[in-house]
Amino acid sequence: MIGSIRTRTGVAAAALALSSAALLGACGSSAGSDPADAPATTGATSTTAVDTSETTSTPDTESTTTAAEGGEPTTTLSNEGVDSETTELDTLPDGDHYGYMAGLESGKVEGQDVQVIIWDEVEFLTGQEAIDAAAEDNVTLDTDYYIRNNNQTVRRLAVVPEASVTTLQEGSSGSRPSSVDEVWQQEHLFKINVGNVRDITTISSIDGVYLP
Repeated sequence: MIGSIRTRTGVAAAALALSSAALLGACGSSAGSDPADAPATTGATSTTAVDTSETTSTPDTESTTTAAEGGEPTTTLSNEGVDSETTELDTLPDGDHYGYMAGLESGKVEGQDVQVIIWDEVEFLTGQEAIDAAAEDNVTLDTDYYIRNNNQTVRRLAVVPEASVTTLQEGSSGSRPSSVDEVWQQEHLFKINVGNVRDITTISSIDGVYLP
């Protein structure tokens, strides 16, 4: 069951194996730890059922994202699509991913309390890849990077309690320690590092990305 659901509208165009094993292993072992497949470009995502044992009543909610002018996602809430006893977390393949924070929820993974970010994945391209992608999209590129957000499906991803979190220093390219409670409200581009244990994706680090 999801509690303390928080969302932000108008989001601007923002070790793991040990950490995940520690989080998930506390509730018993299970066979299988293959990385999840990448989501299809149609917007569909692979999901994993997550046990939530809380019994307090909370309205069922679901976050959806629509494109605003300029390609910025806008997150809204509805009262459909979430079971009161279980919630579904989305999966991503192991490794680094770029995107923007669209909201924050509280939840449980195998009985453990976790924070769940609502994640809008993007392609962060540099060099020749950026030039080629911008040309394909008929975009005039005036930077050495290109952010493509063709698929604005949002994903719910669990953050391990001991995750490393940094954000950008004001007015500079430097970074400083931060927290999930702070960064989910920021419009920066972020890089997350994820891994999969028993087909559950968890985030071990979140870092603000400096864009000159």
